[in-house]
Amino acid sequence: MKSRALNDLRLARLKLRVSIPENLPALLREAIDACMLIVEEREKFPELGSGRGQRRFLFGDKDRERHLLRLEAIAKVLMSLLFHCDLVTLRCGRRRRDNSCDAFRTHPARPRADGRPSPLPSIQGETGLSWSRVSNALADLRDAGFVTSHQPRRDYQGEAGETRYRAFPTVHSVTKTCFARLGIDLGWLEDERGKANARDLAGPEPIVDIRMVRERRRLIRAQQLAAKRTRVQPPRSRPPPRRRE
Repeated sequence: MKSRALNDLRLARLKLRVSIPENLPALLREAIDACMLIVEEREKFPELGSGRGQRRFLFGDKDRERHLLRLEAIAKVLMSLLFHCDLVTLRCGRRRRDNSCDAFRTHPARPRADGRPSPLPSIQGETGLSWSRVSNALADLRDAGFVTSHQPRRDYQGEAGETRYRAFPTVHSVTKTCFARLGIDLGWLEDERGKANARDLAGPEPIVDIRMVRERRRLIRAQQLAAKRTRVQPPRSRPPPRRRE
């Protein structure tokens, strides 16, 4: 197979299993597209070739690069994180009213009681990668400074009075360094974050009762029909007869 066909096949694998909506901010869409540069122009990302676990595979050669499949996993995981990134806090997940984060899961959630799979999205489900490849890609992104991870915990008292804690899903955050390395202008990033924060402060649009809208439309149609019936139609003027030559 020719090198061009191999390159097209390699780029075809760098797609998520979900379709990116059109209403996604242009900054995030451009950042997702720029993730392909990790595979296309890997020499521009030397920090992704010396992550955790790479030292034992060097065999004395300091210039050894990551395997291509490892770089593809890094690119797909980063695309999935950017797809669920919140512009205000740069955390991956849905922001609650108390400013906490409903984390974007790394692996699929447990199935329901009736046996059906959980509808919650996950990195492993959107990328189609195995658990080990996803965890290795996240470790590489953390070592490169592209992603930070934090697992929230909550303390509570056990039955015997001892202090125990409950762990929640890990919250991943995309750093500004990641956007800068992908070619995104940080000034544009700050502008988009300010606009997103202003939209959140303004709150959602007021809910309109559809019954009131229908009643208003019905009154408008009735007024238009009444005006049409009472309107005096002017006599139609016939065109002058044509002269026969």
